[in-house]
Amino acid sequence: MSKLENPSYSDETYEGCVTAGLATGRVPPPISDADLQRLDEAWNDPRAYHAAMAEAELVVTAGWAPKPVTDPDRFLLPGAEEIAKLPRWARVAFAARCARRVLPIVNKFWVNVPKQHLQTLDRAVRVAEGADIDDARAGVYAIARAAADVSTARTGNDATTYAAAAARYAVDTVADADAATYAASHATAARYAADVVAADTATVRGAAAAADAAMHSLCRVVTLGTIGHLAAPARDFDRLTRLAEKEKWTDDTPVPPTVFGPMWDGPPPEWWTDNILTDLPNESTAETEEHDESTFPLK
Repeated sequence: MSKLENPSYSDETYEGCVTAGLATGRVPPPISDADLQRLDEAWNDPRAYHAAMAEAELVVTAGWAPKPVTDPDRFLLPGAEEIAKLPRWARVAFAARCARRVLPIVNKFWVNVPKQHLQTLDRAVRVAEGADIDDARAGVYAIARAAADVSTARTGNDATTYAAAAARYAVDTVADADAATYAASHATAARYAADVVAADTATVRGAAAAADAAMHSLCRVVTLGTIGHLAAPARDFDRLTRLAEKEKWTDDTPVPPTVFGPMWDGPPPEWWTDNILTDLPNESTAETEEHDESTFPLK
């Protein structure tokens, strides 16, 4: 799996997107290191964060939140070292959750997105979540390649590019987890033991890349009122960590999306939808309408 690259698009469209309290029709300014540090601090001390958010007519400044003492072992976004401590399928579940959270950003902000691209990304996330196992898992590598092709397309802005990348990395993580599981079942042979380690390491990289891409995407669409959504991946990770320890999960324990509970802590963002394919035309209906019965009559 390749490292996530920062897109360098200059012709970007953020119509309807509000960032840092400003309605923009242009690329929003990137979140600074100082901003990310303050978010880390707020995540470490929720009381300080909620107190800052509750202030009337709050203006984003360098001192928008009181500066608490931070815990160096707690981060807004878990890294590879922390993700590696999760069991194999918990890593996949975390990657899928991150990808699912930002998937609607593609539908909302990619102007004139090709229908087949939405279908490809939706299927990639569904496979990562464990849906369509029987017919899709066997073709997971083909799905991963298709998602990779979409993630490298010119989407129009960074938010959608990163959201598409999250879906790609999530399904990559499934492929790596499958490889690790297969190798583990043959681990009596020395060469398979090495394959288990390599594939499991790849699942860590994939989950970390999916989380990173999702955070990059969220950073470009949050508003002053929804900045708390940036803490959602950390809450998901904390939940997985607690459940894995409490229920003694192993690398073979399946982890369905239902373990996470609601996607959002409070009202969802205005771009959120549970199903990005809802408004797409029905394939069978479209095919019937385009069918010329005079030449090829329907049976």
